[in-house]
Amino acid sequence: MVGTTPTIGAMTAPAAPARAAPRPKVSMNMIWDYVGIMSFGQTAFFGVGAYTYGAIGLNLIARTGDTHWALVGGLGAATALAAVVGYFMFCGRVSDVYAAQTWAQVDWAGGFVRLEPGTTKNREGRAFPITPALRAVLERRREYTRGCERTQGRIIPWVFHRKGQPIRVMAKSWRTACKNAGVPGRFLHDLRRTAVRNLERVSVARSVAMKMTGHKTESVYRRYAIVSEGDLREAGAKLAASRPGGDGLGVVR
Repeated sequence: MVGTTPTIGAMTAPAAPARAAPRPKVSMNMIWDYVGIMSFGQTAFFGVGAYTYGAIGLNLIARTGDTHWALVGGLGAATALAAVVGYFMFCGRVSDVYAAQTWAQVDWAGGFVRLEPGTTKNREGRAFPITPALRAVLERRREYTRGCERTQGRIIPWVFHRKGQPIRVMAKSWRTACKNAGVPGRFLHDLRRTAVRNLERVSVARSVAMKMTGHKTESVYRRYAIVSEGDLREAGAKLAASRPGGDGLGVVR
């Protein structure tokens, strides 16, 4: 049919060439304006799906006049990309901050673990205070490292290592550790949410907490500050206790 616009089900060529909107811009518009989340990772999934749909659809339209299989192909390509990225995020190699911490970054005198600029996700430096629990872990690692150095006759720069060798993959060890701790199925990234929640519960100033966790924007930080029903019950109890004889909402019984 002449003069019609393309549809997903049955695409027909327009009467005159028309300039299509750039797919990345369409993807960004969908996830930013409609969903409220700006992520170039999600834009990549939309872009790959749209590109695959267009590439397959242009070939099918000339043969069958139908593009349903092109839609299936676009969804499949985006799903495959998401699966690959997800695997490397949660089950692949772990490096940088988690596994490449060196003793040079542990400031015993100052009481901080310092992450140098360029070694973190946002490429900015960071300093985290050495708490008593963290100090106990670091001291155990220091004793273990010194034992390995005496045995092997060399200096081992890493805080976390396997008998002097740097950690490259830790997916299996992580699963075993979670199982032994009674929390199977946890992801390493869950600890980041736990840290934010703990900082919120002890009323650490948000600007200070963001420096500790490395969040650059408050909007992203708030996504990690998960509120549970226990937090709501505790807030209700504090509210009631602050107003003897009332419920803290201005209602006197």
